[in-house]
Amino acid sequence: MGMQLAALALILMPSPPGGYWSTVAEYARGDRAVAVHAIDAMTRADLAAALKEASAPFAPRPLRAAVLLHAERERADRREAVEGSGGQPDCFVGPHGSMAEALLKPTAEQPGGRAFVVDFALAQSLLQRSLLCFKNALYWAELGLKSDSKAPALYFAAALAGESLGTFGIEPTSAGRGAISAQTPRRGTVLERAQDRYEKALSLEPGLVEARLRLGRMQGNALKRDAARKNLALAVTQAQGPVLYLARLFLGRILEEAGDLDSAIQHYRDAARAEELPQAANVALAHALTLKGDRVTAREVLEAALARAGRRGGEEPYWFYFVGSPTDGEAAFERLRAGLAK
Repeated sequence: MGMQLAALALILMPSPPGGYWSTVAEYARGDRAVAVHAIDAMTRADLAAALKEASAPFAPRPLRAAVLLHAERERADRREAVEGSGGQPDCFVGPHGSMAEALLKPTAEQPGGRAFVVDFALAQSLLQRSLLCFKNALYWAELGLKSDSKAPALYFAAALAGESLGTFGIEPTSAGRGAISAQTPRRGTVLERAQDRYEKALSLEPGLVEARLRLGRMQGNALKRDAARKNLALAVTQAQGPVLYLARLFLGRILEEAGDLDSAIQHYRDAARAEELPQAANVALAHALTLKGDRVTAREVLEAALARAGRRGGEEPYWFYFVGSPTDGEAAFERLRAGLAK
């Protein structure tokens, strides 16, 4: 009887245009550009009909491909808005962004769907943070945690978004496309919750070194210096590459504030030697040398750094500390798209 009612519901409900699911199928096959262009022609009524059909019981549809298609169309719309506004950040959620989120509920009910929802939420959070849309990034991380409350990567993503949102205390406007309805919580509350999220991520995955160094930095800012020094010192022993650079940089600052200039200078020197473009470490090193009274060496450090400026490749790791690299979110989406072929 249940199957008969479901079949009757499919017959009676408004049907999406015949091209909707064929467009989704094109996307799943890898014809992304064609599908992203075609889906833009669908009206809100078309999308509503497609969502209703996707949500019907026992309606086998390529929902993961549909979610990713709408998400990609949303990103294309956002790029157009940013370009049209002269580069102003855009955090507006349009119809395709809303459709991608709405499709997650029926997607989660398919085999393996809940894991997809978690991965999609993580990708969205990382991407939104790189676009300076910190509230959106926090929203997506928290949404993912509703599907998996034991995912360290989502706690980490929520903490990243909260740290950025609480630090800047602002959200950019939306390139003339409207405002975000969600209110920004009190700055102190956001930062405290971000620390809690880093701690939760570490409790689930103690080897998450970047969470440890970020927690240490926030603890130092909150004047919890003993805890900060402990976490940052541990991060220095565990980290590599840019994360090690940042751990040394932040630990050096804690030591400098505690009056241990010799140890701070050593960490700044180690950080500067390890990176191709150690702008922040050189500035910190010169400052610590100045505090110690060694103005001559401080000047030499800055002059040497200025002499190399413009002739080096690479990026200063601290530049992207609060926003992350745009490639992180796109790489996460690429992994999800690759999964469509499996």
